[in-house]
Amino acid sequence: MKNIFCRMSFVSVLTLAISGCATGPKISESGAFKQNVPNGKAQIIVYRDQLLGVAIQPAVNFNGQEVGRCIPNGAFNLFVSPGSHELSATTETTTSIRINAIANRTAYVKCSISFGIFVGRPSWELMPPNIGASEIQSLSFTGGGQPR
Repeated sequence: MKNIFCRMSFVSVLTLAISGCATGPKISESGAFKQNVPNGKAQIIVYRDQLLGVAIQPAVNFNGQEVGRCIPNGAFNLFVSPGSHELSATTETTTSIRINAIANRTAYVKCSISFGIFVGRPSWELMPPNIGASEIQSLSFTGGGQPR
């Protein structure tokens, strides 16, 4: 009986973990990020490639407005005006990163979840373009969030 309970518990946890991951077309298989950055605009790609804290999927805000979520194995993009912009997310605390968006270029911002006191905390890292472009290939496209 104990063995059956352990197996059922394992399957339940595994199902919960898988269901918390991004779904949708893989970036490597879709044209989602292959489009050119509109002339005079910058592209920001926000992605999360970790499963740690799978149940924690905070909203991502761009200059204070929600534009997407930090979903495990997911990514989304924004086309923005050049200049300084803030990305933020909140769980038990708010964390943010300031991005200097450059016209006709792409910035890759990795969102991850680190340990917190009660809940995981979002953390941010601006990635070099070659690393960011490589890391997003196996992720799912979760939609293009556009600032309102």
